[in-house]
Amino acid sequence: MPKGRVLALAVGFIFCTGTLFAASSGSLNLPEQGRFSAGLEVDRVYHKDMLPTNPTSTGPINLLSLEIDEINRFNSVVSYGLFKRGALSSGVSLKTGVADLRLVGVERDTQLPLELFYEHGLYTALGTKGRYQLSDSVALAADVQWGYSRLPLERTAFENAPGSLVTGNKRAQLKEFQASLLLQKDFAVGRKTQIKFSPYFGPAFDKTEVRTGFLNFTSIGPVFINQLTNAQTEGRNEEEWGWILGFDLVSLNQALKLNVEFRFVSEEAVTLSLHYNF
Repeated sequence: MPKGRVLALAVGFIFCTGTLFAASSGSLNLPEQGRFSAGLEVDRVYHKDMLPTNPTSTGPINLLSLEIDEINRFNSVVSYGLFKRGALSSGVSLKTGVADLRLVGVERDTQLPLELFYEHGLYTALGTKGRYQLSDSVALAADVQWGYSRLPLERTAFENAPGSLVTGNKRAQLKEFQASLLLQKDFAVGRKTQIKFSPYFGPAFDKTEVRTGFLNFTSIGPVFINQLTNAQTEGRNEEEWGWILGFDLVSLNQALKLNVEFRFVSEEAVTLSLHYNF
């Protein structure tokens, strides 16, 4: 195996083991036309402010604020190179995996926290990228992705007390759309390592919607009992524009590719993925 591929694999292993829940697949280096790549992705959203869209819930819950406190996703990724004509190329990708979600809201009247935990839901995302090579080392890329998660309820809490006797719609839906425009620059990492370092940066438009459906549960604390009926949580992201900063590490034979990406302003998130081109 070439030394460059060995080094790239070692770097990818260090990142994967040291940053297990900090990953995604945002690579701008597309497979060649008619070729596939396959990989694994780990993605973590640390925080995302949401706007409640149901201020007149039929139940006692009237949310003052709502946030996605955490999303963890572990996915497989398959990408395909659609075409390449001169400086222009494009590709598509499919991601499938599992996801966890934690929602935290503050009830308007009582100012008390409502927490909903969802685990081991199914996640699917479709994406497409277009890339234009401005020069030998500079490229401009446009990326569009659609994601959908359906997650089963694991547990609830109100005023920090666990909920019990939970009935109703025990599944949440999370819908995501993102479009970005990114500028990438390639750098050779030494003559002997055969590694290409390609950082990129650009703006992103992000639209996220979450819906839990109606829930009934009882929350029993040390000195109180709260009975919630027909409590529904819905929301959309508060900030729709953000920024993406990431980089690719690619072996010069283009076979192995590591991607690290950070998303901020609209959300606080980090992603990591490792791909192999066939």
